[in-house]
Amino acid sequence: MADELLGYAEISARTGIAVKTLRNYRAGGSKTPFPEPDDLTFPDRPRWHWATIEGWLKARPGAGVGGGRPRKNG
Repeated sequence: MADELLGYAEISARTGIAVKTLRNYRAGGSKTPFPEPDDLTFPDRPRWHWATIEGWLKARPGAGVGGGRPRKNG
């Protein structure tokens, strides 16, 4: 599993971050830049090792469980 490569859908399923949001992060829409793909065998289908994504998640400012924005109370 350590060498498993994940696409957007798999990363979304593990993190709870929408695929569209992940694509936006990669396009430059995040304070913590989305990591470069670990595999670009097929340029239109980038893939990452889970360890790469875990490192990115830990580095994101304010990232909580699920990685989303806190809900408003009331």
